[in-house]
Amino acid sequence: MELYTLDEELGAYFGSDTGMLVLHVPPGKDLPIQSGDVIMRIGERSLSSPSQTWRILHSYDEGATIRLTRMRHGEEILVKLDKP
Repeated sequence: MELYTLDEELGAYFGSDTGMLVLHVPPGKDLPIQSGDVIMRIGERSLSSPSQTWRILHSYDEGATIRLTRMRHGEEILVKLDKP
């Protein structure tokens, strides 16, 4: 998955001043995330950079449920995924 930090202009377009814009999701991945989504939070943690986002995701143990908040079409949605 390729991520990009929202800047002021992108934030205005997507309706958020924070988060990671999902630029690309590899085909064949069964994820509740798609290109164009904005990942707002992981758990209660705000996101400031792609590298910080990856550190948070990798900090979860195998089999753990990861709760993240994504924005799609202006609507924030809480999604859960299990870390393989």
